Amino acid sequence: YIMNMMGLWGAGCRLLLSLDLLTMHASIFTLTAMSLDRYRAVAHPLHTSSSTSSSLVRVGLAWGLAVALSLPMMITLHLEDGENQEGRLCVPAWDEQSSKAYLSVLFCTSILGPGLAIGALYATLGRLYWVSQTKPVWASGSSTAGPPRAPKPKVLLLILGIVLTFWACFLPFWIWQLLPLYQPDMLRTVPVGTQVTVNRILTGLTYGNSCVNPFFYT
Repeated sequence: YIMNMMGLWGAGCRLLLSLDLLTMHASIFTLTAMSLDRYRAVAHPLHTSSSTSSSLVRVGLAWGLAVALSLPMMITLHLEDGENQEGRLCVPAWDEQSSKAYLSVLFCTSILGPGLAIGALYATLGRLYWVSQTKPVWASGSSTAGPPRAPKPKVLLLILGIVLTFWACFLPFWIWQLLPLYQPDMLRTVPVGTQVTVNRILTGLTYGNSCVNPFFYT
């Protein structure tokens, strides 16, 4: 019975962590695709394709890339006895150098790259909006231009909020994951209980991004 429970816990541990990693990446890639769609709709409205097939292709690419990046972790996860009475932990079966390389790749492809892309796309949208609002307004049939309209601060704040929220939710978590790999001495003096608490808070931040996105993107 105990062995069956251990096997069930190991399978559940691997399944939950795999789904967590997979859905986080898929969510980030979906946000990037949405940002690109919004940029194209504003900057090139006459050339934007809104067909269902093209949308499905983009969704498929987002999930396919998420699966490809998450697969090494999914395959190698296993149960291992933790240190300092931490109990059994679900960790990947590779050495420190491999873990460092893998997490660095994930950071660049799933956080740094999409974050810079989202920032650049919305910065361009903000500039286009500002230019369109500050241009002189030409009335129909008139040879003189009226005063330019004032840009709405709400629009610019919304654009800024989307970008800052992305970085605020994901960057602290990934810094915390990469810190022990690149600067292991910095955390040795931090009590294990404190590290667990910080890890839970920063992990919660990543879920918080999915909680606030419906309000930003609608």
